Amino acid sequence: AQQGALRLQFQPTFNGQRVAFDSTTYQTTSGARITFSMLKFYVSGITIHGMDSSSISTSDHVLVDVTEPHEVDVPGAPWGRGRAVSFTIGVDSIVNEQGPREGALDPRNGMYWTWATGYIFLKLEGTLEAPGVARRVYEIHVGGYKAPYRNTFSVTLPVEGRSWREPLIVDVALDRFFDAEPAFDITKRPSVTDARQASDVIDRLRGMFRVR
Repeated sequence: AQQGALRLQFQPTFNGQRVAFDSTTYQTTSGARITFSMLKFYVSGITIHGMDSSSISTSDHVLVDVTEPHEVDVPGAPWGRGRAVSFTIGVDSIVNEQGPREGALDPRNGMYWTWATGYIFLKLEGTLEAPGVARRVYEIHVGGYKAPYRNTFSVTLPVEGRSWREPLIVDVALDRFFDAEPAFDITKRPSVTDARQASDVIDRLRGMFRVR
């Protein structure tokens, strides 16, 4: 089969609407009014699954910053139709153990904690306010690669025979983080900034990713 490149476009949304960073205010089901100022995450191990059970993978770590339109090319995609796309959010233990690197993994990108805890896998930041709660900043920073707090997570997105010739738009549905049952009350937990705290938000984060 002819080879091409699958283009993955990550687009942040809230209740189906494209997120406007640093401007629009959004309402959560728990009553908070929130804005978004940052959403960045590491994607690695992108795998394209063909209809015939074949697969093509890339091991690169890509830093996706969706405050601007962001597209990731995966070379080697067979022209044809696909069954699924999967990837990992985070930086694997081998890379973490090797310490800081260059390029996407350069600590100057602001996605590195310390030698003890390594890379930050995902950053979600903004402001919140609610009745009786003064406006303040919130920070959701997820990392941790050592047991018992291994917080990388995998995402598999069925694509139902879609052609690889078209860009694959991956919604990052931020409303799913805040509003999926049970709702996440950001006013009571405005800071998630270490591996231990992050463990119980992984499923919420995984649920944000879906194919449009």
